Amino acid sequence: MLRFQHEEAPSRHSLVAGMRKPCFRRGQAPPSSSSSPPSPRRLTTAGRRREKDPKAQALGSFSYDGLSQSIHQALSTSLRSDSVSPMTPLNELQFPVGELSAPKHTTPADRAAYIEVLRMLPQRLDAAVEGLTDPQLDTPYREGGWTVRQVVHHVADSHANSYMRFKLALTEDWPTIKAYDQDAWANLTDSKMPVQVSLDMVAAIHARWVVLLEAMTEEQFALGFTHPVYGRLTLDSALAMYDWHSRHHTAHITNLRGRMGW
Repeated sequence: MLRFQHEEAPSRHSLVAGMRKPCFRRGQAPPSSSSSPPSPRRLTTAGRRREKDPKAQALGSFSYDGLSQSIHQALSTSLRSDSVSPMTPLNELQFPVGELSAPKHTTPADRAAYIEVLRMLPQRLDAAVEGLTDPQLDTPYREGGWTVRQVVHHVADSHANSYMRFKLALTEDWPTIKAYDQDAWANLTDSKMPVQVSLDMVAAIHARWVVLLEAMTEEQFALGFTHPVYGRLTLDSALAMYDWHSRHHTAHITNLRGRMGW
């Protein structure tokens, strides 16, 4: 099994302070016993853009599209199940259905199950927020996490992006897609709107997305796109990711309701 991690709203400062590798100022060589000058870095086009972009530098590569850096590592390396850390109470709130995982090889039965989850998401997400008041919708699902309202709007944002990436991958040769900063998106004004707007959006997106998925062939699921941070991702892997993403965020809301007695 491939295992991934997902963090929906990490602290930028904690990520930068706790996870980024030590670096040196431009022109300053790292400590070394050798007196030879360091070789100049070679940056890709994306790397040059990130080097020139202070916001990208501050974010590192940890909060694009709701995915942590470890997803990229897991996509290229199969991790042994006994290497996964035990779930802590905080992790259980963050990852109520477990951390993101997907089989190394997806079967037709796997795909059918994933597609069924996507088919049912609009109904399940609607049921998860049914009857909640505005103060309840504006309650974080955990300390330091997004509010229920932000979670619903995030699902619409994220799944709209994923649907378009599927269409790009099906019509272009491994296109490089555009990443986005989900934390910044979650704090835009439209994420304060009534949740019904995004519930309707999710319903429309999934109606079309499921039709597209059900018509895809084995060969088409092997197609994919290149993420500017995480690299190449097949549509099989992306489908498994959004099966989990659907269950993950719905459980954030239903588990909060259970704990609060709503």
